[in-house]
This record gives sequence, structure tokens and C-alpha cells, in this order.
Amino acid sequence: MGRWIGDSICQVKNSPCHDEKAVYQIFKSQQGGKFTIDLGKVVNGEAESMVVLDFEYDVTAKTLACTYDHGTWEFTVSGNQMVGTLTTPDKVVYRRVHLQKDEL
Repeated sequence: MGRWIGDSICQVKNSPCHDEKAVYQIFKSQQGGKFTIDLGKVVNGEAESMVVLDFEYDVTAKTLACTYDHGTWEFTVSGNQMVGTLTTPDKVVYRRVHLQKDEL
């Protein structure tokens, strides 16, 4: 839980996608076993929310996953690091994300 910051890098060239500085806020959901993530980016030095989604947490695999209209987000958590992807419904890896927990 908490604030995570890092890089969100586009994997599909010549697309509307742009590399971004990511700022994600993770909250424990009111639904058991789920976490709510506010996926944001930095715009003009300020965090801007893009979408808020509910993720399932797999305790054994240490993964967070969410499938919605635009594809599937999946993150692997390892201590204060989190890496993941956004994969489109047609199975194209659209973004790769590397985040570090903000300890402030």
C-alpha cells in the first residue's frame, strides 16, 4: 500500500502511447483480497490520475492483476519494487512499468 513512483514505458511504437513518469496510489479495498490502485502520471510536475481500478492480489505469486476494457494490468511485487505490464485484449504488451515505493 502507499505511493509508488517510477517509469511507464510504451512498447508499441507509432501509437498514441507516450512514455510517462508514473505515480500510483495503492489502497486496501473494502472487498477482501483486493487493492484499489489510482494509476496516475506526472504532468507539469503534478500527479494526475488517469484511472482507478480494483486489483486481485495473489499472495503466493505476489502479483496484482486487473482486467478491464483496455486490457490487463499485472504487477509483481518484490519488497519496495514493483514491475508490471499493460497487455491489450489482443495480447500485445502495450506498456512496461517499473515502480519503487515512495518512503516519504
